[in-house]
Amino acid sequence: MSTKLTLSVNATIIQRAKELARQRRTSLSGLVEEYLRFASAGLDERPAVSVRVQAVAESLPMPPDATYDRLQEQYLREKLLGAEDSA
Repeated sequence: MSTKLTLSVNATIIQRAKELARQRRTSLSGLVEEYLRFASAGLDERPAVSVRVQAVAESLPMPPDATYDRLQEQYLREKLLGAEDSA
């Protein structure tokens, strides 16, 4: 089922998007829908880690059994209960 959507877009961008749609042999609506499908595909997944964050994370010493969930739980325990109660 298709639903109408109204967008406000810069005129130059509209012209470029129309040209791209023509090159791909699709409609402007099809092009926008394709982009929105692509952009929203990972909403159910955890966000990707940026290159900088990954580089910093790799440079930090981590226990071999460390997982995101364990580290998050440890952080929250320390933050909410205080460092002395986190053991």
